[in-house]
Amino acid sequence: MKLLVKDVMEAAGISLPAPQQIAGHEDNIGENMFVPLMAHAGYDVPGDLFRKPTLSHAIVGQSRAPDFGILRYQDEPRQLFGMVADVKGTGVVLTPKLEEKLAGYCGLAGASFGILMNDVEMVILRPKNGVVDWDYLGEIPAKHELLQKVHKRPTQYSEPHIIYATRITEEITESTVETLAKRCHEIIRSRKGMAVPDRLYEFSKLLLTRIMDERAFAEKRQNVLHLTTTELDDLQSRNVDLSAHVNKLFHAVKADVGIFKAKETIDLPIDVIQQMVQMLDQFPMWSREIDVLGQVYEKFLVKTMTGQELGQFFTPRPIVQTIVSMVDPGRGQSILDPACGSGGFLINSLMYMKQKYQARTAKEIRALAQRIRGVDIFETATKLCQINLFLHGDCHDNVVRCDSLDADGFPDFMMEALKHPEKDGLDCIVTNPPFGAKEGTRLDSEWSEKLTQRWQRRGVKMFECAVAGSRYRDLQPQSPFVELCIKLLKRPRIPGGGGRLGIVVDNGLLSNVQKEEPAIRSIIRRECIIEAIVGMPKGTFKPYGSNVIPDFLILRRKHPTETQGPVFRAEVLKIGLMPGMGSYKEASDADLKQTLTAWRRWRGVEGVANESA
Repeated sequence: MKLLVKDVMEAAGISLPAPQQIAGHEDNIGENMFVPLMAHAGYDVPGDLFRKPTLSHAIVGQSRAPDFGILRYQDEPRQLFGMVADVKGTGVVLTPKLEEKLAGYCGLAGASFGILMNDVEMVILRPKNGVVDWDYLGEIPAKHELLQKVHKRPTQYSEPHIIYATRITEEITESTVETLAKRCHEIIRSRKGMAVPDRLYEFSKLLLTRIMDERAFAEKRQNVLHLTTTELDDLQSRNVDLSAHVNKLFHAVKADVGIFKAKETIDLPIDVIQQMVQMLDQFPMWSREIDVLGQVYEKFLVKTMTGQELGQFFTPRPIVQTIVSMVDPGRGQSILDPACGSGGFLINSLMYMKQKYQARTAKEIRALAQRIRGVDIFETATKLCQINLFLHGDCHDNVVRCDSLDADGFPDFMMEALKHPEKDGLDCIVTNPPFGAKEGTRLDSEWSEKLTQRWQRRGVKMFECAVAGSRYRDLQPQSPFVELCIKLLKRPRIPGGGGRLGIVVDNGLLSNVQKEEPAIRSIIRRECIIEAIVGMPKGTFKPYGSNVIPDFLILRRKHPTETQGPVFRAEVLKIGLMPGMGSYKEASDADLKQTLTAWRRWRGVEGVANESA
């Protein structure tokens, strides 16, 4: 329940400050709005108010600092308070996440009440179930009411609630994610010599178990945290088998998600698990608003993988976000990535729609996610994608392992889309198909003939780009993918409709006059309206081992009566990441943002607010 600060101040007989008095730093609101309200409630100013108090706890050892602690418990060795307050600046929205953070401050301070406010709204809460549940109050507790509590003892919060309070009062930033991913990778690499995808996969199983433990606690389905440093230390002191304990937790996760094999375990030494649990202990890992797992994947991958191996899993997020935004997936539409890797395009499509339709509840998000589908040829990539989609939309069953180019084992829904594009064609495809590890890497003509004939046996005309007269030609890997994606799109019954495709391609596909490129361009012109061509700098995918000049296309399947009109064109240099010899560095993505703004202006549509999420 949110109160209007204006109404609260008027009821207290306090004059509203002039706009210039509260502009700028949040301290101005604290001084000119919060402090007068506390004085009216009977508190001595400044004697009862402690600014930026350091809150810590012996269990976790980390310190946090709300803006105010009110009425300190005098006989306690740590700083504990009857009430805490957090003041935000002008324009900062008081979100449920900030309310949760305030409840966390209450837990660390032993406080009975918490106040959250900006210049417009105020929330007053009273924790009632540790730090995961609270009541809302309609007025600031008066000093005489709070003194009755302070003269007794601090509000008691259990150990799990203190640990959870420490997590939720610390924002997890991209910098934090990068540090965590890098350190966890180094820990695993130093102790167990496995390939990078396998390291990531084992790390993901532990991280998923940690997230699910925190999620069950946050959703009040359990009243303890099982995967914490203090819990592992306690079990070890009692000679409990820690590996068995951790894998018992993982076994419960396996039963919930249905992704892993029955006998699969977390294949990491227990000391490695202990080190990573300790590192993760102080940060929140469960969030519906932030793709924490996706960011961990991204940072882990960028810092540890190079060449074709990296390309199988990762496309830079600013590029993914721009393509998804330009394709503009909608409620109830089918969305596919036929080379999904760890799921970047699919997760971003879901998060885009969550913002677009203001989906908040698990039911609303699940409804948006049900028609999101992914396919990948690599088992590790498929499972990583399934894990991430399980956490964010519970649609992990829609991700399957298969070769998108091979008719044998091809998913039924994709086969129906090829055979009946008007009825079963897909609404949106967003993808970055494989370029091949280096320029010049091609699939031989024998491969082309074999796969084309398999499609013919299934009654589907596929890979026209592979046929050169009466012979078959070798192909760049992207060429059959482009043709496949186009033919999977919904064919419109009336002009102006049709499925939409956002796809990354080598610029040579648009300009070369030899090999299969003219055939691909012919298919594009015959089947699609070209809506946009966006050029990216050479070296964008250099860490993949590919120095091609990439573009991405926005295509729409056309009605037979439609003809090609003007095409939106842009060239971008600032893509959010600076490619080096074997890795990326953070950089500006200003050109991509300007391109998206120009695209929407060109299309005459309004965008989704706050797409950076």
